[in-house]
Amino acid sequence: MSSSQHDLVHRHSLTDEQWEILKPLIVYPPIGRPPENEQRTMNGILWILKTGAPWRDLPKEFGYWNSVYQRFLTFTMNGTIRRIFQALVQMKYDLGQIDIARLNGYWAAIDGSIVRVHKAAAGASSKKSQKKASRKTMPSGDPEAGQPQKSSSPPTETSSVCP
Repeated sequence: MSSSQHDLVHRHSLTDEQWEILKPLIVYPPIGRPPENEQRTMNGILWILKTGAPWRDLPKEFGYWNSVYQRFLTFTMNGTIRRIFQALVQMKYDLGQIDIARLNGYWAAIDGSIVRVHKAAAGASSKKSQKKASRKTMPSGDPEAGQPQKSSSPPTETSSVCP
């Protein structure tokens, strides 16, 4: 692994002090074996969450991608991820770094890489809307003007009417 790859992996890793805070919050299921290195597995989960990379692109230093993914699913299902999040929020609150009351119990996390907005949604006009705006509509003297037109040509003697 190159030096830059090594830095990228460790930039997202937990320090030993951070790991000691999280370790008691992690609940492993009663079945299956625990990971060889719990901290490495959690670092792999955090690396994916921070980078937004696909699970298959998880660097080998964090373990086999599917094992880390399965552990993430387990932590999501058994409430470990929520418990960690709530504990970290409480710690920030206790330090006076966050105001929980202003949030009214609602939290949102939006990944900007999946939120796509068309340029017209930001106020730019599209070619289609410019064409529609340039068309002029003429009022009709027909009493059925609000009804859709049934034919573009007037009826003739040879026209047939379908029921």
